[in-house]
Amino acid sequence: MASTINVSSLTLNPKEVQDFGQIILEMTFGRPELRAMHRIYSGVTMKEQIVLASKLGLSGLKANGCERQSSGAKANLTQKYWEPVGIEDTFVNCQADVNSLFKPYYDKIRDYKQMYNIDASDEEAFIGNLVSEAMNETIYRAIWFADTDVAASDSSTAGLIDGSNVPAFNYFDGIWKQIFTGVTGGTIDRVSLSFATPGAPTAAEAYKAIFDVYKQADSRIVNSVDSKFYVSGKIFLALVEYMQTESVNFTLDYTMNGFASVKFLGHDVINMGPIWDENIAYFEEDSTSHNAYLPDRIVFTIPDNIPVGTLNEDDMTTLESWYNIDTRENKVAYGFSLDAKVLDDKLITVAY
Repeated sequence: MASTINVSSLTLNPKEVQDFGQIILEMTFGRPELRAMHRIYSGVTMKEQIVLASKLGLSGLKANGCERQSSGAKANLTQKYWEPVGIEDTFVNCQADVNSLFKPYYDKIRDYKQMYNIDASDEEAFIGNLVSEAMNETIYRAIWFADTDVAASDSSTAGLIDGSNVPAFNYFDGIWKQIFTGVTGGTIDRVSLSFATPGAPTAAEAYKAIFDVYKQADSRIVNSVDSKFYVSGKIFLALVEYMQTESVNFTLDYTMNGFASVKFLGHDVINMGPIWDENIAYFEEDSTSHNAYLPDRIVFTIPDNIPVGTLNEDDMTTLESWYNIDTRENKVAYGFSLDAKVLDDKLITVAY
């Protein structure tokens, strides 16, 4: 058996922490409302069709007396498919494996069964909080970094630093995998970044990069009030530095439920560092140089163009928790179905 809480690194003596409220969790990013960054489709089942319609194109002909004119313009329909996959995890805690000197729990038990069953205790709530944070990180890792072909890096190919992490990424093809495929195929516009020091752009480099993306983007992105820039953490900080240095009037906002944003040419620029930077750290350029893989990234698009599909949105905020009397194990689990799409390659411009 095992415990979800590993206390082996604690010095257990009469003076240690007495309450779960005194335990400081490692800082993790707060979950933003998914709808702030993506359109959410609930009720999505396997192989559900997404139909995309193009504009009609040029229309309107010069009148010719009583004869009605027809340009023959058509809207071309194309399709993609939702293919959500199930993602789940179960965390097992055998309380007997937690050192009995661990006072935040053992100082509060009042009968024998509580030696094993932690239902309705502070410890159960504490574990639930840990699992909830882990689930949130999984959701965003999958949306942006899932890749069915992910593998460990080798001497000439980018990939995971540690091949044992493949199961944490190979759910489906997420947004970045679709972007890379689109750029390679020539259907997604890309601005190439050439910062003097990758991963540490200067204020001027960050400003120029975002402005270059803006200039290259489709007019429908530029003119949409819903369009947003999604940028890696260092680019965001460098842009804020540029605005401060150049005395540009700006407001640092946290309307994305903990994700900082500023306005640039009327569009939100969202600091995606809490999602992107943490996951980029798992990848390297190759196994020889060990350089970070594309640490500087920008996406300019509309939330409706990078939707997330799931069977039930509530699944992504719900935990299961139960006690197994036979094995005396406390279990906490989550499970949800998920897929993410780049719908229209013309409505997204990127830089890396």
